[in-house]
Amino acid sequence: MLGYSACQTDETVLSRKLRYVLFPDLSTMGLYLAVATPLEDIDYHVSMSWSFEANYGLPSNYTQLALPFTSATRRDVTRRQLYHVIERKFHSYGLEGRECLLRTICDISASPLHHNGLLGDILHLIFMPSTSAEENLSLDYHEAETNGKNLLSCQQLYPECRTGLLDMISTWQ
Repeated sequence: MLGYSACQTDETVLSRKLRYVLFPDLSTMGLYLAVATPLEDIDYHVSMSWSFEANYGLPSNYTQLALPFTSATRRDVTRRQLYHVIERKFHSYGLEGRECLLRTICDISASPLHHNGLLGDILHLIFMPSTSAEENLSLDYHEAETNGKNLLSCQQLYPECRTGLLDMISTWQ
C-alpha cells in the first residue's frame, strides 16, 4: 500500500521572501489614445486624427509605492483645464477654439452618444458640464448644454465655428 506513515513525515517548513512588483530605474508606462475620422475625398483615403498620450514613471523602490489618492503630490485635472486644452487644440486646427468647444457641448447635449459604447460615454462625460461637481465654470458652457437639450440649432448659435467636432466624426449604422 502506498502512502505516508507517521514516521515518514517531513517537518521542514518552506518559505520565500515576499515579492513586490517593481521596475528597473527610470521605467515608464504610457497610455495612448487616438481617434481618427475619414475625410471625404473620392481619390484618396485620408483621415484626420487626434491623439492623446500620458506617460507615467514606474516605481523602482518599495518606498515609491503609494496609492494615488493618498499621495501628497496628487494633481487633479479640472474641467476648466481640460476645456482650455480642447480650445487650444481646436485653435491649432485653424478653428475658433471657444466657439467650437461651445458648439461641441451643444451638439453632444442635443444628440447624446450613449449608444456609441465607451467612446460615446467618454465624450458625454467630457462635453457635458453638468456631469461633474460645480467648478465655477463660465455660464457659457452650461448655457451651451441647455441650448442643446432644448434642441436649438447649435450651428446657428455658434456660427464662428465652421465645423463642429461631431461633423468630423463619421457614423455607421
